[in-house]
Amino acid sequence: MNPIERWNELRARIAALYQQGSQGRYLEAAEVARAALKIAEDQVGTDHPNIAESKETRCTCQFDYNRPVTDQ
Repeated sequence: MNPIERWNELRARIAALYQQGSQGRYLEAAEVARAALKIAEDQVGTDHPNIAESKETRCTCQFDYNRPVTDQ
């Protein structure tokens, strides 16, 4: 699987986990979002529109988990 396919797979997993957020899956979704963001940054660079989408997704998951976003 190439990195872009992996990134898309992770995005689908994030969506599924986010839908299960009420079951405590927001944090797990945020961790997967971090991995997806790293892949996207490595493949398309930090100025690509998909990077903004990945960052927004990660922030949304962590916000809904009621946890501040950190770079760690």
